[in-house]
Amino acid sequence: RRSAGALVALDGVAREQALREGFHAERVAVVPHGVDLERFRPGLACPLLRAHRVRGRILLQPGPLDPRSGAELLISAFARTLGGRDDWSLVLAGEGREPRRLRACADRLGVGARVHVLDVGEDDLPGLFASATLVGLPDRDDAPQGAS
Repeated sequence: RRSAGALVALDGVAREQALREGFHAERVAVVPHGVDLERFRPGLACPLLRAHRVRGRILLQPGPLDPRSGAELLISAFARTLGGRDDWSLVLAGEGREPRRLRACADRLGVGARVHVLDVGEDDLPGLFASATLVGLPDRDDAPQGAS
């Protein structure tokens, strides 16, 4: 404990516990939770989904809609699995210049009616996450999520 290079505490309570257990105060960093629980919470409405007539259970892929996003991979997986059911929709939500290519991929795989490509901003994300049944983040390589 006295020789630790650093310790990450998620809140002040955890920091105080670490100090009681003998960690040096200058080596204990408080890094708050990664999700704003006031902003992202269950039960939020998403008018964007209603405006685009998205119904049923939702598989959501948030993030940029570019060739590196893996959206085509997710569309393909959706077509082979949940896309075979009428009560599921795939929502690709983000900014980018790929909607035509993604629509063509969904149409080619026979799930075009249930794949929705939405250009969204930061303010739309809480409602989208609250409405989603599943969130899909395709991994196209071995790089950790968030790494460039």
